[in-house]
Amino acid sequence: MDQEVKKLGFFTTRYVRAKDTLAAEWEALHSVQTELERVGIVLNDPSDPPSVVVRETCEVSLLGWYRGTSKGFTWYPQEEGDNPSH
Repeated sequence: MDQEVKKLGFFTTRYVRAKDTLAAEWEALHSVQTELERVGIVLNDPSDPPSVVVRETCEVSLLGWYRGTSKGFTWYPQEEGDNPSH
């Protein structure tokens, strides 16, 4: 952000097919982690790995799933001490 390396938080939406909520959360987390690795944007030290939390899941129709976008991030500045699980 602004050509400066710093900690950022993000929001993203993932559409996945799964048999239940737990499986959907796992698929969504895997999708996010895979994309972050692929674009090489995470520069965290191994002692401070990123934390990714699923905040909400909801069932959508099959048509909604096909129309949904499952990539990209909306970034925001993360304040020191921010806890992504809240």
